[in-house]
Amino acid sequence: MRIARPSAFIFFILTLPVHGQTLDDLIKREGIYYEESSNVPFSGVIKGRDRGAFTNGFKEGLWLYHHENGSLSHKGHYKNGKRDGVWEGYYANGQLFYKGEFREGVKVGKWESYYDNRKTFYKGEYRDGKEEGIWVGFNPDGSVWEYRTGMFKNGVKVKK
Repeated sequence: MRIARPSAFIFFILTLPVHGQTLDDLIKREGIYYEESSNVPFSGVIKGRDRGAFTNGFKEGLWLYHHENGSLSHKGHYKNGKRDGVWEGYYANGQLFYKGEFREGVKVGKWESYYDNRKTFYKGEYRDGKEEGIWVGFNPDGSVWEYRTGMFKNGVKVKK
């Protein structure tokens, strides 16, 4: 009996270089990030309070941002330098502040925001970055916040 053997397998491992600099060490020109002394768009991973990777000068993949006390401030993914996918924000005490989705840098779908005591601040949906449909807002005591509650069309409140 003859055992089939795979021919040659070639594995490539792509790793981005880890640099000692932080986001503050990079320069943004016309929407693209560079190292201060370079004209080549930056690719690599940065560390510090804000952490993530760059590909050809654009933020890419998971990014983590932190408060001054070190707790997570917000997190989410970038694709070609634009927020893309679910993002979450947090108060310095770790409590969820907001949760929603971006598509190519624009808010879409269901979004919710909370007070630091876990009570709902507001909730509704975005379409193309603008409030759409029914939105409900709440005051800190839980009563309805009339200004933020109603029917929205293309980002404008059209009905209470």
